[in-house]
Amino acid sequence: MPAPPKELIRFLKRFDPAIRELALDARELVLRILAPSNESVLDVYVLAMNYGFSERMKDQAVYIGVYGRHINLGFYRGAQMDDPEGVLEGGGKQLRHIKIKSPADLGTPVIRDYLRRATPVGSVRSNTLRTKIHPSRRTPEPARLKVKHPGPIK
Repeated sequence: MPAPPKELIRFLKRFDPAIRELALDARELVLRILAPSNESVLDVYVLAMNYGFSERMKDQAVYIGVYGRHINLGFYRGAQMDDPEGVLEGGGKQLRHIKIKSPADLGTPVIRDYLRRATPVGSVRSNTLRTKIHPSRRTPEPARLKVKHPGPIK
């Protein structure tokens, strides 16, 4: 399994260590089950790691969204997936996700089953793993205003 890119590690630094580890464990699981797949990392209002079988958006299958207290393991065609366990959340036209709060949640057989079924029919697989890191688009933290304290009253 390839080591996570340095940029991904840098993006993950703003999260609690437990969430960082959970995100990296989810990444490893996705890459193992969907191998070979492409990876695209985008740091916007949420840190999003996307996985698919080519660089084309329509071949994307799975994403990992990293939040402050959990990660979402999401499926681009989740609305069309069978959900016999009733674990998929979301109400949009396409996307569905499973909220993961702990390593125990990530380790269930249900997760592996849903990942295996996430491959779009007719998708063209790449021969090798490619990772594309997009520059961070997060709004930088606002600069702290320096407040001048008035001198002693005269």
